[in-house]
Amino acid sequence: MKKNKKVKILWEDARIFSPERKNVKLSLMETTGFLLETESDSYYLIRNPVTINFETKIKHPNKNPSFYLIPRDMVKSIKNK
Repeated sequence: MKKNKKVKILWEDARIFSPERKNVKLSLMETTGFLLETESDSYYLIRNPVTINFETKIKHPNKNPSFYLIPRDMVKSIKNK
């Protein structure tokens, strides 16, 4: 992936696990934005991200943040848009 290119990332959202909720399904999220760094082994830094829940198509969060830092271990796929 090249820096400053528009990308689409499919990733699993983080959740808090507790003894009361043993079977928790992770939300699959889709973020589109501009890749800012290509050298990190631990994360993708995205500028002007737009994120939706892949299954419900609901935007999250309601307002777009300026940046998203998505850990690489949470990413299912990434491709140029």
